[in-house]
Amino acid sequence: MSDHTHVSFSSRRVCSLVAAAVVALLVQTTAQAITYDFKLAPGSTPIEMYDPGLVIASEGITMTASAYPRFLYQDENGLGVTGGFIAPGDDPEIDNDPFGFSEGINFTFSEKIRLESITFTQIGNDLSGDWAQVKVGAATIYMNQLPNGNATDTGVYTLDLNPLPFDGREGTVVNISAFNWVPGSDFQVSAITVTKAPHMPLPSPLGAGLALLSCLGGVHMMRRPNRLTPTLD
Repeated sequence: MSDHTHVSFSSRRVCSLVAAAVVALLVQTTAQAITYDFKLAPGSTPIEMYDPGLVIASEGITMTASAYPRFLYQDENGLGVTGGFIAPGDDPEIDNDPFGFSEGINFTFSEKIRLESITFTQIGNDLSGDWAQVKVGAATIYMNQLPNGNATDTGVYTLDLNPLPFDGREGTVVNISAFNWVPGSDFQVSAITVTKAPHMPLPSPLGAGLALLSCLGGVHMMRRPNRLTPTLD
């Protein structure tokens, strides 16, 4: 076997390993989704929880939901916030008041996550609508009026955050609150979906594809005769 043939065979083998590694990395970019569902069964008695609030463990990640210094409220529509008592006039939804106080819930995770979606319930369609604000860490990633509101305040909307950059929605603390500049905003949160954030940057499909094409191109070039090498008579 000539030296040229040996080099070509080795390059093909290396390229095959590169291709396998690229495929493995691309598979890792599709992480398993973890959905935390906060709705109680229909007809269940509502629950109020003070700090630390609600604790749920799933797929190795522990999530703690807290409305401190107010009380976390849970019913068949999901999570809300109260002043510490369930009574007529004490709105259990996440809301704000004319004095500018905006209620919110902190979701703290035991490890870094990537926020994928949030499902809102009890959405109304009054004059100003119901506005929500979502933060991951200190960064605001959503601040807008919630769609699908209706006159009976029973609208449901799932906010898909996938169009946003990965790094903007990764962290260990998520805060969901009523936007305090729009009085009358109120809603509940019935579910959030997250994935485990990768511990190191993974290649994009485009970058991985270019790496594979470069490897294939290198093999093709090595198979061509070396026209620059002088021959001896």
